[in-house]
Amino acid sequence: AIPSKDMAMRWYRESAKRGDPNASYRLSVPLQEIGKVKETDRHRENAQRQLVEEGCRLSEGNGYVQEPSKAYTSYLMAAKLGAETRQERRSLEKILSTNQIESARKEAGARLSDLAVR
Repeated sequence: AIPSKDMAMRWYRESAKRGDPNASYRLSVPLQEIGKVKETDRHRENAQRQLVEEGCRLSEGNGYVQEPSKAYTSYLMAAKLGAETRQERRSLEKILSTNQIESARKEAGARLSDLAVR
């Protein structure tokens, strides 16, 4: 059974509260479509912040596996949503290959596109 629209929105809200940047951004899409500007902006800003935090965790390790390529993808997604991540990305560009950077660019665009689909 396909979950109702209300159930899906409730799930996205709960996931966004737990710090899921994908849910925060996904939640902003339908809110923007119905004209809830303040709530849209709040969720989009949360997604930016959460993606930067995710990038930091993946870049530094901090109890997680250090994954520079995934960190770069998170920083790119945050940048596409309006966050300033040039400095963080520049430090990762020194250790990533051209192929990894290009792959991260494609992944960031694909993830945001997938999340924006209703």
